Amino acid sequence: MSTQNAGYVESAGPRGTESPETPFLLIDALDRQGAVTTEALALADRLCEEHETWGLSPDWMAGTSAALRNQDWSLLDDLFLREKFLGKNGTFLIVAPYTARRKGETITRLSGIYGSVLPHQEMPSLSKAVCDLFGGISQPVTKILPFASHAVCGAFGGQRGEAFIVPDGWGFPSSAAGPALNDMSEQSRRFLEGGRLCIERVFEADTAELLLSIYQDDASRIQAQHQEYQFHEAGHASGIGLTRKLTSGLIATWWHGAVEEWRADGVAFEIAARLLTAEEAGRIIASNLCTRFGLDAHRGGGVERDRDVVSSLLTLDQLLRGGDLIIKKQKLALRDASFGGLVQATAHHRLNAVTLTREERALQHEIGLHGCYGSVPVERGSRAVFEGLVREPCAGIYRELQ
Repeated sequence: MSTQNAGYVESAGPRGTESPETPFLLIDALDRQGAVTTEALALADRLCEEHETWGLSPDWMAGTSAALRNQDWSLLDDLFLREKFLGKNGTFLIVAPYTARRKGETITRLSGIYGSVLPHQEMPSLSKAVCDLFGGISQPVTKILPFASHAVCGAFGGQRGEAFIVPDGWGFPSSAAGPALNDMSEQSRRFLEGGRLCIERVFEADTAELLLSIYQDDASRIQAQHQEYQFHEAGHASGIGLTRKLTSGLIATWWHGAVEEWRADGVAFEIAARLLTAEEAGRIIASNLCTRFGLDAHRGGGVERDRDVVSSLLTLDQLLRGGDLIIKKQKLALRDASFGGLVQATAHHRLNAVTLTREERALQHEIGLHGCYGSVPVERGSRAVFEGLVREPCAGIYRELQ
């Protein structure tokens, strides 16, 4: 079990007196046993009785107890889609199978999260922005709930676990249409322990200072990353729509997944540039580059197995081709180290992502998406720069990042 409260994100988990931390006991039991046991069932039943003490949803806990006992996760499907897993003050406990895809492998584990949703800024009408840009939208923009994690197990926790918890990973039949969960405790931990250092090693001083300026404290980092992730989800909602791609098996390989991530980033940047001021849009782009080059580029799967690594490579390739990111003293540097300069630097990326999205919307047969995504090129020089100036300087900073 991983408990998350080391000063990275304030974790105001509820505490009670009826029993010794029952939610923690349930997560610990699942972590130790890796399966549904008599102990876990007894603790789940106890939480049905103690839901008010811990601020948990009574309907959700009753459904969880029944799902664990019957191994029928469809019992939680409707409740998850309607966000009825959230209890008092946004506190929640989710226990279910979760499927993660890393290093070319697909692994499903019984997993659990005990956490509390953090205050976060509501986004502008992103669905309307997608419609305005492409003449329609194929799915609602997935809602993201940033949360402080009190205890996690299974697929979550530490560098080996998933910090951004995509809805389609859960074992609920229709979970892809539900909310995503972003573990800000783990995100903050990773960035403070390794991401900041990676940005300083990869980028020239003025550029690194600009990128890191949006992460001056926990509160600003949480809000900046939440806003960036929410615009990214608007990118996923464009084109055929990520939900349709997943249910139809159109994201068939790690490469297709990487292109989808890169495309969503580019669309997100374009929407931000249209809706926000140059400084506001630049901050969203800065947060994205901190994630891509401070974390994703250094995942253990490398460019041959991990979609997030390859999406970072695709981003670098587009920035270099655009000409506003250059190499200066063996580090990456913006020609104009300002938020407006960041918006300008992504012009090539934005144009190509929007063009690709329009191409996929025009397909007569969805399977043609494989051809569209397979045709996105990466220059050999960009690959060399990625390995030599992005991954190699940061070797050893992360030992287990998945």
